[in-house]
Amino acid sequence: MMMISRYFLARILDNVGIHDNRTKNLINLANTCWGFVNATVLALTVPRFKRRTIYLVSQVLNISSDLLQLLHSFVPVLSSLSLLDGPYAAHVMRSRRIKPLPVL
Repeated sequence: MMMISRYFLARILDNVGIHDNRTKNLINLANTCWGFVNATVLALTVPRFKRRTIYLVSQVLNISSDLLQLLHSFVPVLSSLSLLDGPYAAHVMRSRRIKPLPVL
């Protein structure tokens, strides 16, 4: 997922409404710096744990991240359909602090 976002970052930012090249460069720089910080921290902590433990933790985190992304993209679809309509939809949106998406 990370490689896809790096290759298509400019196009993704255009699609979400960020057209300024300086802003795109700052976002790309921040993304690269965040990767460097994470790589440094992990490189310093990896020798302290067993290989199998690190593998299992990384797989659990990867799967949970994928599930959160799926849920994040699925809830607006449910709310845009008439499955969550009326006062129940408003209650669900308020209780989960979900902001409604603008209709395109």
